Amino acid sequence: MAALWAQPLQAEANAEENCDDRKSTADIVECLATQTAVWERRLNTAYQKLINDLPARRRDRLRNAQRLWLQFRDATAPICQPAGTIARVDTGQCALRLTAARAIELEEVTELPRRSPADAAHNSAIFDRRGCEVWLAK
Repeated sequence: MAALWAQPLQAEANAEENCDDRKSTADIVECLATQTAVWERRLNTAYQKLINDLPARRRDRLRNAQRLWLQFRDATAPICQPAGTIARVDTGQCALRLTAARAIELEEVTELPRRSPADAAHNSAIFDRRGCEVWLAK
């Protein structure tokens, strides 16, 4: 996660998606909103894939976790902003970084091999990149 904060994120490998070349604050804010929308779509796609693949109890846990994450993101982005005219840009960049990080996190979980808890007795556990054991429905 530290790497995400250390460098700007690009929603796609496309020069048009780079907001650094924008001339006005309004243009930068609009560009950041566009990039954030791209990451929101990726996040929602990964979330829906997980929701469809998980058993009911784990689905409820994911829904609760996602609701809490949305509250976290919405509460955190305004904290990133300094005072002055650049505040909207910094808030947009912060929202972009948070959204991209969550999208990547959910995408990584969707890419894990599928197995059931019953398989655990015979196989080693599957862990995500943070070291959390992951159980997904087959």
